[in-house]
This record gives sequence, structure tokens and C-alpha cells, in this order.
Amino acid sequence: MRLIPTLIGPVVFFFSAYAHGQAVIDPLVNWPTWYGVQQTGTINTTFDCFGSIGYCNSTLIWDVPEWPRVNFEAPAGSGIEYLYFGTMWIGGIIGDDTLVTEGYGEIRPPSKARGSVTWIPGPGDFRMRAVAHDTIQSGIRYRLDYCRSPASYLPMNIRYVVRSYVWRDQRTADIVLYDLLVTNTGEDLIQSGFVGLLTDADIGKSSYAWDDLAGSIPEHSIAYAIDNDGDPDYIWLPDTLSPRRALGMRFLRASFDQAITNFNWWSLHYFMFAPRMRGTAEYPFRDFVSQVYDNTAPYCDRDKYYVMSKPEWDYDQYRTKLISPDDPDWLYPDPSFSADVSDGKDISMLLSTGPFDLPPDSSVRAIFAMFAPDSVIYRPDLQVLYHLFPEYFAQFLDLDKLTETAGVADSLAELLLNPLNPVVGLQVSHNDPDSIVFEWDPWVFPGLDGYELYYTAVEPEVLPHPGVLPPWYRPAQLNYIATTGFEPRFTITEPDPTRFYCFNAAQLSSHGVGDSGEPVFVHPGGHQDGPGPLQKYAFAVGTEPLEFRWTEPGNQDVSYYRIYKFPDAESARHRYHAFYDLGFAQDSISPVEQFERNGLTYYYYEMQAYDSVFAPYTQYEDFQFDQEAVYVIAAVDSYGFKSEFSAPVYAERISEKTKDLLVITYSSSTENFVELDTIRSFYEYVLAGYLFDFYVLADTFAVANCPAASIECMDWLDLTRYKMVIVDDGLLDGPALSLWELHAEGFTKYLLSGGRLAYFGSLSSFLNLNMDTPAGWYQPEGEFVSDFFALDSVFYCGLGHFLINCTPPFVDTSFAFNLAEGADPMAPDVRTANPADLFTADLNLYWPDSSLPLVSVFAPGDGAAVTHLARTDLPETSWLEGSLIGLHTMRDEFETYLFGFHLWYMNRSEARDLIDWLEVTDSLLACCPDMTGNIDVDPDGTIDIHDLTLLIDHLFISLAPLRCPEAANVNGDDDGLVDVADLTCLIDYLFITNTRPADCR
Repeated sequence: MRLIPTLIGPVVFFFSAYAHGQAVIDPLVNWPTWYGVQQTGTINTTFDCFGSIGYCNSTLIWDVPEWPRVNFEAPAGSGIEYLYFGTMWIGGIIGDDTLVTEGYGEIRPPSKARGSVTWIPGPGDFRMRAVAHDTIQSGIRYRLDYCRSPASYLPMNIRYVVRSYVWRDQRTADIVLYDLLVTNTGEDLIQSGFVGLLTDADIGKSSYAWDDLAGSIPEHSIAYAIDNDGDPDYIWLPDTLSPRRALGMRFLRASFDQAITNFNWWSLHYFMFAPRMRGTAEYPFRDFVSQVYDNTAPYCDRDKYYVMSKPEWDYDQYRTKLISPDDPDWLYPDPSFSADVSDGKDISMLLSTGPFDLPPDSSVRAIFAMFAPDSVIYRPDLQVLYHLFPEYFAQFLDLDKLTETAGVADSLAELLLNPLNPVVGLQVSHNDPDSIVFEWDPWVFPGLDGYELYYTAVEPEVLPHPGVLPPWYRPAQLNYIATTGFEPRFTITEPDPTRFYCFNAAQLSSHGVGDSGEPVFVHPGGHQDGPGPLQKYAFAVGTEPLEFRWTEPGNQDVSYYRIYKFPDAESARHRYHAFYDLGFAQDSISPVEQFERNGLTYYYYEMQAYDSVFAPYTQYEDFQFDQEAVYVIAAVDSYGFKSEFSAPVYAERISEKTKDLLVITYSSSTENFVELDTIRSFYEYVLAGYLFDFYVLADTFAVANCPAASIECMDWLDLTRYKMVIVDDGLLDGPALSLWELHAEGFTKYLLSGGRLAYFGSLSSFLNLNMDTPAGWYQPEGEFVSDFFALDSVFYCGLGHFLINCTPPFVDTSFAFNLAEGADPMAPDVRTANPADLFTADLNLYWPDSSLPLVSVFAPGDGAAVTHLARTDLPETSWLEGSLIGLHTMRDEFETYLFGFHLWYMNRSEARDLIDWLEVTDSLLACCPDMTGNIDVDPDGTIDIHDLTLLIDHLFISLAPLRCPEAANVNGDDDGLVDVADLTCLIDYLFITNTRPADCR
């Protein structure tokens, strides 16, 4: 009984059948996978999308439990393996360089997230296809080429496709066919290319390797490996487990002239040996470069290519001890181990063929077979006969079994070259609303005239669920659209975005039009870009509802929006679009509906929306939500097509601001050159009368108090009770706060929730600066500093500056900071205190005791206002004189201050003035003390053309937020709205009637 396949969408179901040897029941497979297993009833063998046959790189991802975990097992289920691994070598000359790509270790599937092995239509009882590339991908470690200096890996820029076929009857059940397609995806010609099949046999139970023999039948271009005597690996194993088969391999067809076909073998374990020919004028003897082995075997690109391209057919391994010292062709094997090698060793074989030239965007094909006929070893006394008559060893084997099986494989290869077969590898390679590009594997061989193409629209009423195509659907008829030439791709332009489309391609030849195969279905553009949330975090104060907004997607006619709510970020990461399958997903999600079609049960899965919002509304309120809930939004058009999901919106319920100030300090309790009591007493003095708290990070982040994860010890929600947070660390900024922000985004959330932050110090831990950092300008690397402080760069000088550049007693002529002078008329001046009263004696080892260390100045970015300038005792020599030492950044959501000095080493009474000023700068007195119109907040209150320009830019051009919206309410609206009416009043004041603007409200 033959196996009859029925293709249903991406999944293939096979009825049970009986092949030669045992019953084969192919599993339901959720394609694509990382690997595939071919089962004929006689042999089981694996191949993958990393370029391996047998042992595969994906052995840790056995995602189809019904498939056996095998390399090349025969008989099926016996546990006797005839292969450890096999792989392809592809080599050639590109410019002045010689390159070889080895499948095992140097190619990868196109996606890191999933494999590329798929089921394909065509001849045979079971067929699969794998795709890989040899171009470098991020995060992938490739084998280095030690012929280069320095050692490196260079890709050939090839696309590697291998198709695998089996036929399940008595005559063919020992054979697997592989159809290799190599495409030049680079820009350079690959000259004199060769392909090679490398195998490491390891024949026996548990892949026993130490008694294998390599041999060949040159007149039939067959290479093979056998056990040395066909006995079981161990004496206690029964004869039924004897490895009596041979593993054969042969190139059957190629799209190029196989002018050279080579056979090489070598042993690398314990006995490092390979047959080597004597040098000739045309091919001088070559020593191989190796970092692991001696010159036995090729290890880097130019040596691998030499082995593939130099005409050489090695003698059979059993003949190693028979090679004489005066052999005219072969070097004399070392007699100390040649007999041992002749008896069997762990060996590798390489069968290679070529040459060919491969221009860019062109392909070559090579069809080869691997087969394992039974009873090639048929004599139980083989070992005895071999030792008595070693020169006749091959005559004690039934090598006719190999040639007969290779002949059958050759006839099967002819079936793969029937142009009436369906095209292979049909896929969508590009898809946007304006054009769709379809591609498929090129034919390469002669005999093809072109392709007939079919393109059929799917009416919406055939869809059980709008916007999702059921996998069982096939159109009643195919609509012919074009006949093309040999190019294996076609582009559809201006498709209807309200339809799915079905695309088929059929091969055209003198024999007629081929099988149109299985179609590809596509919706133009796929899932379009989703809505854009206007905030990453949404906050609700106290019992208020949560509200968030988004922007309309620009490429979809939106009917409504679906709102999805998840309990946490981890759940939100598992969001998915609606789909059908045969039950693969039931373990993780529940189906919404099921359908019975063609004897199969299909399940439909769809996330249930939490709520919906009809267009054109683009905002949502939720009165009931849990802390840390996550929302995502998707747009849906009138035909049910859904967009991609939006970026997540994280929900947070925050406290009302019930306290004035929180001071966070002292993230490190050692080597900070100041006592904690000094900082504490300073702030108790300057904050007298404020409702404040003093928060010591050294206590919070102590291991005893936070054994699990220190970055989670401080709850950012605690910050939301304060109108302002002040960060004023010890002399050295510790890393705790920067780590907390990096992992928990605590300051980010606080600021976006309407917080105000004043940071005193150099931001050194956020900029990865330390005590030994030399003086210089440093740019922030993370988004936090540049986004919230509008900072371009920082001039920083490490505490060890004087220690490194001179010897005690140090003299400060480069800093000498003594005053933060207010650049804003409302900002108070703040002088320094006496350094000798502040620091511990250890500081004298690094810095003069008459000067303040770690004072930084800034280069502001866009949107930062200067509040203070640095003044020094030595203005002629100081690096700081006149530089910006205080910045103020205000946005709609937040406000920050950045000062390049620690407040606790400033004059206490003036520090109190600065605190008072910080607390009132968000009031009308700070930016709008008198009448409106001073939109740019000039210190002298001037209203001029620059204010008009800012208002026009805010209303019509960049829409940038205003530093002082109250000053832009020129017409004095009660609701404070800034609009065109204010612009009209300002123009009237400046150029027409000079009518005085309204007072600040």
C-alpha cells in the first residue's frame, strides 16, 4: 500500500502505510521545523537546516516527538547507525581569494527564531526542503579559517537549499535522494566551484566508530563505508545487531559538467592518517595548515579547496598496509601504524565534483544519493579472510549490492528532473500594499521553457472568521495571468487590499504545462503597522481612571480599534494574531472554534479583546485595572483585516503627592570620603519646614535587607508621593541608582507620571565614569540622561586626577570652584562651603584640601535652559570658569534640574535659597511673573519677535511644548488654552495697536 499525502495549509497529514521492513506512520508536523526525519520502513535518517545530514545542530530541539532521534539507522528501529554526520562543502575562487563553506558550522537558516525545514510537493512518498545561508548573522559563532592572518571567517555569500526524497517500496527503501541547489547571492563571480559531500560514518550500535573502513567503486563513482567485519560492536550483542550493510554515496546528476570527481578519506582520532599522492609538476605536494591536527587532513579554506579540486581518487582503506615504499603514485604509509589503519579506524570520507562557474544571482544543482543496501558483508569469516588474503578483501564483499542500489537511485534522480513536477519552494519574498513578489527554486537544468502563473482572489464570504484564511480553502479554479521566462520570481502590482490572493506557478516545457502544486496565499501588505501609543506608561492618580491615547495608523482604513489587556508584561509578550491549526497550540491557548474538514479537525484561535473603540476616536479610559496591567491596541478595517499590535502601554496607579521632598543619597557606604551624618545634618538644616524624607540607599540595597535582587528593593511608586525628588549622593556616585534605572526604569516612570527631579553631581554612574577617569568631555550613552536632562555632554574629572598628575601637597590651579552664579535673574547664587569642614582625611591622598572635587560642567542639548554658571578663584587658569553648571529641562510630563556640584558642600543658607527656588519655579512667578507674552522667558521680560516665532512653531510647525505655557496665554483665557487667538493678540501687541497682553493667570 502506497502512502497518499494530503496537504492542508502548512501541515501535512499522511495515512498509515506499510513500506519494506516496517509500517511507516508519518506524524502531523507543524512546519517549518529545525530538522526532518526520512523514514522508509527500512532506514531512518535525519537532516536539518544547518547543513547537516545525520547528526544535526538542532538535536536539542526535538520538536516532533513522533520522529525517531536517529542519524542514519538501518534496519529501522535497530539502533544500528551508519552515519554520525554528513555535510556539504561548497568551494570556489572569488577574486584572489579561495573560499569553502562547510555546512556543518558555517551556514544557518534565515531566521534565528525558527527552522526552515518544510514539506514540499513532488515525486516520492515523502519530501522535505531546508534553506540556509552562509552570510554572517549577529550572535552566530563561525569556524575560523587559520590559513588567514589573523584567523577569520569569510562567507562566500551563497544560499543553500537541499531537498530530500524517499520512495517506500522494497526496491527503493534503502535510498535517500538529496537535491542540492546553490545560489550565488553575492556580487562577485564564483569561479571553478566544487561541491563535496563529507561524511563521518561511525558504524554500529551506539555509533561505534573505531573499526570502520572507507572504500570506493571508482568506475561507478561510488564511495562507501563499512564495518571492518560485520560483527556486533560488543561480544554480548546478538548477531541480529550486526552491521552488515554499507553506507554508500554517489553524485547522480549535476547541472554542470562533472569533469572532476574525487574521493578522499582520512582518520583523525589517535591515528592521524590520510592517503597522500606524491607531488607532480602540476600538483606539487602540499602541507596542510592546521591548528588541531597535523597535515593529515584539510582544515582551512584553501586546503579544503585543494582536496576538492585536485584530481585524486584514494585507494581503499584496507590497502593502506599494502602500499609499498616504491609506489609511483602514493606516499609510503608509516609501517608502525599502517596495519592498524588497514584494520579499521574512525574515518571521514569526502566525495566531491566540479568544476563550475557561478555568476551572481545564478544557481547550480547537484543530485546525490545516500544508500545502505543489506548484506554487503555476507561472510561471517570476513575478518579471518582479510588477514589471510588482504589483497583480495574487496572480493569478499558483495559490492554489486552497492552498484545495483546506485543504479536504482540513478533512475529515481530522473524522476526529479521531470519538468511536469510542481515548482519547489514557492514563497512570498516581498509583500507591501503596493506590490507582492513571489519566488521559487530555479530549475537550472535544461528542458524548461518558462512558467505559467495563476493569481486568484479570495472572496471575503468564504472566510469563517474575517481577515483569517482557513487552511483547508482551495479555489475552485485557477485564473491564468501570465507566462514568463526562466526568472523564478514574479511581481504583482497594485493588489486589492481587501482580499486574500492565491498564487500558483507551473513549469512549462515541450512536455506541456506541469503540476501547479500547492498555492501560496497572501494578503497584500500582511498586517499593517499598528497604532502608535503616545506614551509608554499610563498613570492613574488615586481612584481616577486610567487614560491613554494613540495615533491613527497611516496606511489602513480603520473601522475600529481592539483593546487587549494583559495582567503583566510577560503575558503581553505572548500576544498573537488569529490563526488556524490542527491542535498544536492547544496546550498553551484555548481554541475559539473547531471545524471538521476532509476528515481532519481544525481549530481556530483568537485573542479575546478587552474592549473596542470605534474610529475616529483614539483614546481609552479604564476605571478597573490592576497594577502593572499592560494594554496593546490593534486597528481593524471593515473587512476584518487586523493591523500589527501597537507597542505596549504599561498601567500604573500612583499616589497623590502628599509630601514635598525626598532626598536620596549615599549609594555606597565605603570610600565616599564623607560621613553620612554630614549629609544628613546638612539636609535637616536646609529643609527645615518642608515635609520631606531622607532615603539612604546603602540601607535599602544591603544584602541582608534585599536578598533576592537589589534592583527591585526600591519601589518607584514610593517616589510618586513626593512633589520633587533630590538625588545628592556621596562624593562618588555609586552604581546602585543607575542599575535601578536600567532594570526597573524607576526614574523614568516617576518623571513621566508628572515628577520633578533635581540631580546634584556628575551623573558619573550613568555615564560609566569612575575615580580614575581623566579630565575630558563625555557623552551620555543611554537614553535616560539625554531624554530627561537634555544633555549633550559632560566635562568630568575623576577624583584621582591630582594623584595621577602630580604629588602631594597638591595645588589646584585648574578648578578652584567657589560659586554657582544664577544665570536666571530669579535663580539664587550659591557659594561653596569650607572643604576642610566636609571631607574625611582620606581625600587628601587624592585632592587638595582647599578645593572641591568632582565638579562638572555641561554642554546642553535641545530644550535645556541654563540656570547657573561656574565661577572660580582663578578665572585665568580654571577649566570651569564661566561654564554651564546648572540646567533646567521642562516638558509637559516632567521637570528636571541638573547641577554639576553636590549641594551638601555648598553654603547652607544659600542652599536653602536654592531649594526654595526649585520649589517655586513651576509656579507663575517663575516664568510669568507679570503680564503674558514673554514666551521664551527672557530674564529681562522682553517681548519681541523671538516670542512670536516660538508661538508659531508651537502651534503650526514642530508642535514643540512651551517652556512656560502660561506666558503664551496672551488673550487671558480662563482655561489657559494656547491657540490662534493668542497668536493674534501677540501680533496686535507687537505690530498693530500695541495693546498690552493679559496678566498672567
